[in-house]
Amino acid sequence: MTTEQVAAYVGAAAWLPQIISWAYQAYVTPQIEVIAGRTASIGYTRFGPIFNLNLAFSAQRKSAVIELLEAIVTHEDGERHVFQMDGMSESMSDITDASGNKTAISKEQTTLAFKIGTEVLLEKFVRFQEQRFHDSLDPLVQIGGDIVKFERGKGGDYFARLLDRKEYHDILGFHNDYFWWKPGRYDVSFHMKSPSRIKVKHSVFSFRLTQIDIDGLRMNMMQFPAEYQNVVRGGEEGYQLQKVVWQWRAPRFERKNA
Repeated sequence: MTTEQVAAYVGAAAWLPQIISWAYQAYVTPQIEVIAGRTASIGYTRFGPIFNLNLAFSAQRKSAVIELLEAIVTHEDGERHVFQMDGMSESMSDITDASGNKTAISKEQTTLAFKIGTEVLLEKFVRFQEQRFHDSLDPLVQIGGDIVKFERGKGGDYFARLLDRKEYHDILGFHNDYFWWKPGRYDVSFHMKSPSRIKVKHSVFSFRLTQIDIDGLRMNMMQFPAEYQNVVRGGEEGYQLQKVVWQWRAPRFERKNA
């Protein structure tokens, strides 16, 4: 055996522990897969663009804790929006009354993190909101809150005075201007973050909105005056909440790379 061959064997042996470590990490790293329901729930409310749907999560090799779940929603023209999980709920049971009508009982969760085990599928109804919307609206709402406090302090019909304030119309105008849903195909992929190493199976889903869908969602603009009146006056004695009915769309949600 030549000196060069000995040196090559020694060098290879030096890498062996690292190679073993890499192989071990690959073997024990949780493999996460996302399975989606057949329809999504698309909306536009006081909380901005809404994207909700039923999701199931599976983990192989090892359980995983998920501290961030994002839905990346991209229109066919390339416009991209990032939704973050705002909460989730789980169906617990159905109650049937004497007439045979069923009422679903669900458990609501404001979720900081959730765990995906290896034994059974984790099935949840997941609610997503767009953080960029809130980052843009919150300063206007803070200013509006100060105006409400000021006008209340003056007494009288303070809400009638609020309706004439520029700050009130700035909030309503923001909702109208921010609306970005449009006709066409949207592709959706999911991104997860965990305190430990995970591997998420890459899947792309899609749904399609029509012009009729967009027109329906835009009808929600008419609900904002009543919605904000309820927000401002909801705790007042004798105040009757205004009726607010949001329009939703439920497009078919399909896996593209099945």
